Amino acid sequence: MPLLQYCLNELYRQRSENGMLRFDIFRQLGGIEGAIGIRAEQIITGLRSEQAAALPKILSLLVNVGDEQSAVTARSVAWSMLRNDEERDLVRAMVEARLFVSELTGDIPSFSVAHEALLRRWPRVVEWIEHHRNALQLRSRISSQADRWVKAERPRDLLIPTGTQISQAYGLLDLKGFSLSDHEFEYITVSMQRARTGKRLQLLVTILVAGLAIAAGLLGLTARSAQKKAEEHRVEAEGLMSYMLGEFVEKLRPIGRLDLLDDVSERALRYLANVTDAEENPTVLDKRAKALQTIAEVNISRSNPQKAREALIAARSIWQHQDSPNSQNSALLKNLGTNAFWLGQIYLNRGELIDAEKYFLDYKNYIERASRANPENIDIWIEESYAHNNLGTLSLKKGNLTNAQSSFSKSIELKYKAVSKMPDNKDLVAGLANSLSWLAETHAKLGLLEKAMILHKEEESLLRKIHSTAPRDALWMARLANTLTYIGDLHITQGEEQNAQEAYSKAEYFLLIITKQDPSNKSWEINLYNLQLKLLDATYNKKKLNIIKQQQEVVHEKLNDLLQTDPNRANLAQLYARAKQNLALTNHKIGNIAQSTFYLDESLKILNKQYKKNETDQQILALMANAILLRSEIEHSEGEFQKSKASCLSVQKMLFRIAENSSDYRILAPSVRSYLCTGESEKVQKQIGKLESMRYNEQRHRQYFHLHQPAKGKL
Repeated sequence: MPLLQYCLNELYRQRSENGMLRFDIFRQLGGIEGAIGIRAEQIITGLRSEQAAALPKILSLLVNVGDEQSAVTARSVAWSMLRNDEERDLVRAMVEARLFVSELTGDIPSFSVAHEALLRRWPRVVEWIEHHRNALQLRSRISSQADRWVKAERPRDLLIPTGTQISQAYGLLDLKGFSLSDHEFEYITVSMQRARTGKRLQLLVTILVAGLAIAAGLLGLTARSAQKKAEEHRVEAEGLMSYMLGEFVEKLRPIGRLDLLDDVSERALRYLANVTDAEENPTVLDKRAKALQTIAEVNISRSNPQKAREALIAARSIWQHQDSPNSQNSALLKNLGTNAFWLGQIYLNRGELIDAEKYFLDYKNYIERASRANPENIDIWIEESYAHNNLGTLSLKKGNLTNAQSSFSKSIELKYKAVSKMPDNKDLVAGLANSLSWLAETHAKLGLLEKAMILHKEEESLLRKIHSTAPRDALWMARLANTLTYIGDLHITQGEEQNAQEAYSKAEYFLLIITKQDPSNKSWEINLYNLQLKLLDATYNKKKLNIIKQQQEVVHEKLNDLLQTDPNRANLAQLYARAKQNLALTNHKIGNIAQSTFYLDESLKILNKQYKKNETDQQILALMANAILLRSEIEHSEGEFQKSKASCLSVQKMLFRIAENSSDYRILAPSVRSYLCTGESEKVQKQIGKLESMRYNEQRHRQYFHLHQPAKGKL
C-alpha cells in the first residue's frame, strides 16, 4: 500500500492539463516499485549529513544476502541495536515516510523495511549491497550460527572453526561502516579467543615435532665423523617422531581434534619424504614409513586425499624395497597390506573402482602371505577379514551380490574366530559389527530385508555395549549413528515412517555431538547431511512444504561448500545430486516448475559425470532413474504427455538389463514405476512380485503405484 499510495500521488501531481494520469510519468517513476527508490532518495537527501552518513550501518543491520543464488532479503532489527542519535533519527525519518515499519518482534521493539523492493530499486542501496555482498553473505551465515550458539547456551563446540572461516569473521570487525548485533560480535570474539588458544597448543606441538626433526637432521650431519653413532641417534629421533605422531593421533582422535595436527603432519611429511641418507638401515626406514602412514591417516580424516596419497606412496616405496617374493617377514607384509588398504580407500572415495580394486587385491595378497608366514597371529586374522570386507564392498558397488556375500561371510568368519580369542577387544568387536553391516546391506540388495534388519539389530547391540564403556568416544558414536541410519532406511522400505524417524533422530543426536567435537572431520559432516536429508524425507507429510524447502536449502548449501573443498569425492557428489532432487520434488509440489526443472537438470549433470566414471555403479543408476522419473512427473503435470512418456521409456532402457535379474529394491522400484508410467505394468509382473515378497512399501512408490492403478499387484 505505501508503494501504491506514493506512486498514485506522484502520478496525480504530474497529471496532464486535462487531468489525465500520464503513462510516460509512470514509466519515469519505474512503476510501482521504482517509486519507492525515488521517495527514499528524497528522504535521505533531506536529512542532515551526519544522519545520512549513518545509512551504511543501518543497512548492514537490515540486509541479508543468502549463499544460494545470493538472494537479497531484509530482517528485523531491534531498536536497541542503534548506537547513537543520528542512527535513530534516520530510522525515525524512514518510518515516518512509511519506507520502514516499526513493529514488535517477539515483544522486542524492532524495525524493518516496509517492502523489500526498497533494497532492489533504490540505486544508492543497490550499489552499497553490491559493494558489500561478500561481507553480507558472511554476516548472514555468522548470524544464524550465533543464534544457534546462544540458544544452546554458548557451547565451545559451536564456535567458528579455525582457519579461513575465523579469519573471514575477524575481517568483519574491521570493516568500516559495518555493524554487527551484540550476539554476532560476541560470537566472533569468543571464537577468536578459542582459535588463539588452539594455535598456542598447536604451536607447542609443532615446535616439539619440528625440534625432533631438526635434531634428527643435525645428528645426520655428523655421520661423516661418527656414522654408526649418528645412525643410532637418527633411529632414536625418527622413532620418537613416529611415536609422538602416533600418540597424538590416538589421544586426539577420541575427542575429535585431529585438526590440531595439520601443521605438524605437513612439516613431518616434508621432512620424511625427502630424507635420502641412511637408506641401508631397515629399522630407520621402517620407522620413517610408519610415521608417513600416520601422517596419511591424519590427512584422510581431514579430507586431504592428495597429501594422504603422497605420504602413502612414499611409505609404500620404502617397504617395497625391503620386500622380496619369498619374504617371511609378517610384520613387513602386514604394513604393506595396511598401506595398500588406505590407497584403495582413497580411490574408492573418489569413485575410481578399478584403481581401488587393484590396491584392495594387493591388500589381500600381502595379508595372505603374512598369514602363511605366521598362521596363529590374531592381528593378521583381523587384517585378512578386513581385506575380504573391502573386496565385498567393491563387489557390492558393482552389483555382484554373490561375490559380495561370499567376501562378507568370510570376513565375519575370521572376525568371530578372533573375537573368540579376544572377547574384550573393543576395536575387534566394532570390526565385527562393521562386517555384519555390510552383509546386511548385501541381504537388502538381494531382497532379504528381514534378514538385513536382524543383522543391523545385532550390529547395533554390539556397538551399544562398546559405547556404554566410552560414552564420549567419537568413534563409537559415529559407528552407532551409521547403524541407526541403516535401520531407518529399512523401516522406510517397509512404509514405517515413524520408526524410521525415530532411528534417524537417534543417529542425528550422535552425529551432531561428534561434528561439534571435530568440525574438521568431513566424513562425519557428510554423514550428518545425508542423515538430515533422510530425516526430512521421513517427515515429509508432517511439515509444511515451505519449511521443508528451507531446511533442504540449508543442507544443499552446506553440501555445496563441502564439494568445493573435495570435488573428486564420489559419494559427496552423489549426495549433492540427491539434495538437488529433493529440492526439485519440493519445488514441484509447491508449483515452482522452473526452479524444480533447474534443480533436476543440475542433479542429472552431476550424475551423468559420475556415471561416465563408473558405469557399473548401480547406486548412480538408481539415482539417475529416480531423477528422470521425477522429470516425467513434471512434464506430465505441464501437459507434455509425449515428453513424459519418452522420459519413462528412457528409464526402461537404462534399467532393462539390470532389473530383469535384480532383487535390489533400489533398482526394481524405479523400473516398475517406469512401466506403470507407460501403462505397461503387465511387462513387470515378475518385478512387482519381487517387491511384494519383500513387503516393499516405500511411501512415494506406494502413492505412485496406487495413482496409476496397475492391473495386478498390491503395492
